[in-house]
Amino acid sequence: MPRTDRFASSPTTMATNAASSPPTSSTENAPMTHCRFLVSQVRTHKHADCEFHVDLIREKHSLFTLVALIFKEFHNKHLTHDDYYSHLWNLFWNNEEFQYGWQDCPQVRILEMFEERKKHIGDKHQQFLKTFDLQTGQKGSFEGRSATFSITLIGLMPDVDASSIESYPKIVAAPLTFGDKLEADWLSRDDATRCLTLADYWYYWYEGENEWRLIDGDEWSLRRPLFKEWTADEMDLMGFLINGNCKFKKSWNSILRFALLDRREGACSQMWYKLKGPQNYRLEEGCGRGLSADRCIRHAKIMAKGRIRQLLSEGSPRRKPHPLVHAEQECRKRGWIDDETDHATKKRRLQDFLNWGRCSN
Repeated sequence: MPRTDRFASSPTTMATNAASSPPTSSTENAPMTHCRFLVSQVRTHKHADCEFHVDLIREKHSLFTLVALIFKEFHNKHLTHDDYYSHLWNLFWNNEEFQYGWQDCPQVRILEMFEERKKHIGDKHQQFLKTFDLQTGQKGSFEGRSATFSITLIGLMPDVDASSIESYPKIVAAPLTFGDKLEADWLSRDDATRCLTLADYWYYWYEGENEWRLIDGDEWSLRRPLFKEWTADEMDLMGFLINGNCKFKKSWNSILRFALLDRREGACSQMWYKLKGPQNYRLEEGCGRGLSADRCIRHAKIMAKGRIRQLLSEGSPRRKPHPLVHAEQECRKRGWIDDETDHATKKRRLQDFLNWGRCSN
């Protein structure tokens, strides 16, 4: 009798099964390593109210297994109606980029398109995790039209019990370690200290002449940095707090001063009241509207945790090298200029790289 459960013959299940096929006899008794990944900063057409732990076996599973499993969980939690093959997507892992999508799309025409594309991009994402030099703390991210999320390897445990192998791969919601009240219980004292120290670095960064600016046509000069444009995630973080009926000052002291450590309190206050009033259209529809105040605050804390992980891993801001020096280094790497290139051609190609990231002949 044919199986009728929802994922019995879905592409997600086929991909997961394909990436976790039984070991051959030569590796049957080989030791297995358990890998635990943290999936955070999840964003589909709305923000997730939790983070996820994904457990894989290094010798049996691949990065593709991880993506397929996460999208299956997104379906279960109604975070998206798309599948991982619905759109093209980029997967970044430990400074390596993989561009994929459409592998299991049922349309034959699209499969043919993908096979043509695959000639140029390979299939390393489907290789077992054992082919990667995995180390705790390595990071990656998934970027697609259906969803975006961050990935961190948080644990490696060798010598997995053979009797438990068949229970992998698996995914569970990461336990929450904070409450639903507006207080700074969502980060440790050590992380809070690191955030405030990093905030001081950003303050002095903006006070000094640390950004190269093009002056008078083709002359570069150091100037005080311009403040960055507000991102959708920053505004949504404020939006959850606004929709949770929180006051700005308490929100600043409990969450925003840490999660927006590269912003000034005055600038955050101005944006807060703009979003609360005439510019509330800039908030995403799923930004806490219709949720209880407690759930809005929980969403805000989850977003804040993901953001400080990113900010702390990036570290303090640093002055970049002179743009022409950087351009020359990159052009030499690509073979666009060398010691034999004449001055006029070199100048034109450096300017092309600065303008468009490529060089004309």
